[in-house]
Amino acid sequence: MDADGVRLTHELERGAISQTEWNEAAAPKLGVSPENLMGRIFADLRPERTMIDAAAAAVRAGIKVGILSNSVGLTPWNLYDGYELETLYHGVVISECHGMRKPETELFEAMLEAPGAVG
Repeated sequence: MDADGVRLTHELERGAISQTEWNEAAAPKLGVSPENLMGRIFADLRPERTMIDAAAAAVRAGIKVGILSNSVGLTPWNLYDGYELETLYHGVVISECHGMRKPETELFEAMLEAPGAVG
């Protein structure tokens, strides 16, 4: 495990560095171009339909459902584009927007305090 790579990823999750900065720092370690590196890493990522359907069923049943996610940066490539998280779920907390990362307790507390929170 590359300690510097882990540190960089934790900084990205907290929003302390941008996705572009992460791309530029990680690319030489991987021997690849930094151009849209995060987007390329997740190019084959697809929604897990079973989870989305389960969450939708819970919402229909009156159960509050929230999203708490460690960020991989929001620009220039946004992992969350097209998912309509704010309209489908009661609360959405993305780590970089709070300057924290899971498993920090305060990030879970932010989820409970989010507008429309699950708590």
